[in-house]
Amino acid sequence: EFYLAGDKWLPMPPPSVPMPDNWTAPGMAWLPEEAYSAHDPKPINPRDIYPPGICPPEPPPRPKIITVPGKEACLQDVIDFYEEMYKKAPKTPPGSPKPP
Repeated sequence: EFYLAGDKWLPMPPPSVPMPDNWTAPGMAWLPEEAYSAHDPKPINPRDIYPPGICPPEPPPRPKIITVPGKEACLQDVIDFYEEMYKKAPKTPPGSPKPP
């Protein structure tokens, strides 16, 4: 129904040929990260440029696997393990305290 030109969404002009009444525009494709090689440029997230409802829902994030440090683990491996294991979401947003 609309297209992006510069920074504005403009209404689509009428088609030059008659379109069937049951035709709908295809949704945007969402390729997984595995579809890109390491030297490919980072793709643009279509959700950043298209209005809601055009793109399929974003896939859920992959669960982070915590590996238990072994005998040869360095101090940073052990610190990372415990920080990840006991990580909690902050109860208040970060910010400066307000003066009384």
